[in-house]
Amino acid sequence: MLTGGLVAVFAAVTVGVGVVVGRGSDLAIAAATLVCAAGFGLLRRRVQAVVDARFDRGRRDALARLDRFLDEVRDGRAEPEEVESALRQALHDPGIRVVYWLASDPATPWRTINGEPSARPEEPALDVAVAGRLLGCIGYDLAARRPRLFREALRQAHLPLELAHSRMALRQALAETRASRTRLVEATDAERRRLERDLHDGAQQRLVAIGMSLRLAQQRADPADPMQEVLAAAVRDLQEAVAELRRLAGGVRPRGLDEGLPAAIRGLVRTSPVPVEVQVTADPVPDAVATTAYYVAAEALANALKHAEARSVVIDITHRNGDLRVMVADDGCGGAAVRPGSGLAGLRDRVTATGGELAVDSSPGAGTRVEARLPCGS
Repeated sequence: MLTGGLVAVFAAVTVGVGVVVGRGSDLAIAAATLVCAAGFGLLRRRVQAVVDARFDRGRRDALARLDRFLDEVRDGRAEPEEVESALRQALHDPGIRVVYWLASDPATPWRTINGEPSARPEEPALDVAVAGRLLGCIGYDLAARRPRLFREALRQAHLPLELAHSRMALRQALAETRASRTRLVEATDAERRRLERDLHDGAQQRLVAIGMSLRLAQQRADPADPMQEVLAAAVRDLQEAVAELRRLAGGVRPRGLDEGLPAAIRGLVRTSPVPVEVQVTADPVPDAVATTAYYVAAEALANALKHAEARSVVIDITHRNGDLRVMVADDGCGGAAVRPGSGLAGLRDRVTATGGELAVDSSPGAGTRVEARLPCGS
């Protein structure tokens, strides 16, 4: 049918153009060839559709089902990851199984659509590649009865397969980024704890011992001895040094966190010159999350007291749906913003490093509300 149609078109165009420009003209042959080439694709699809409708309805229905799935993916009504189900329905083969190849993970390169480690499907199976890049492998069962249709279906489904592979690789990269940031935060907090212990148990204790020795020398010395003034000045300097070390140690890591987040927050607001309403969950949370929550509350409280002229502050820390939610609100003048180099900008970077989010709502004259969401998985 296709050959006959093309011959008829070629002959008609040749004769028609030949009448105009003359018989034996190369232009007539060229025009006929061009028309046949342009019409070949359309004729082939139509003839194939007619033949399939009468003699191979299975092929027609399978490819039509995949066409509808591709339209749904393009329109956003279906996800590319549903390609496995679409192939099963189109080919009537419940044994079809798609696994994806992720070269970024040499230990477990084969993954299911859920990202779980897997093995390459047992034979019969067919590797799927686009432009020489391996996407995955498809195991099958009943589809082996029609290998040509199976390969044709895979060619038609290459777009959702490639999209699903790319999205899986992106999710894995994001997960690894979040994990590396979490490890970095945990390592930083561990170093903070070590430094705080060294300051408290090392240098601070030695300075206290030196101060006691100077006090003892001061007591034993003659009150009229000129060295008394020198010893008294040395004791005062040591006391100031110890106080400064304590402030430094508290800035490195609040020692109150050793007793839990609620105790640390209540210790934070104990010296506040304005009323602070505190509500803190008693649920246990990871140390890194508790430390970040403390710094969110401390920075927001400090801004409210120093810049906002607040008359009252509310701190609410709750544990909900696997996240620790930190909210600090004041009734000050508002107008706060996350500017580069500001304390809020550094706070946002720290929250983001834990995989969380920080939001600041501070309209002028309406107070400031700082909210942080910290995933804690506990």
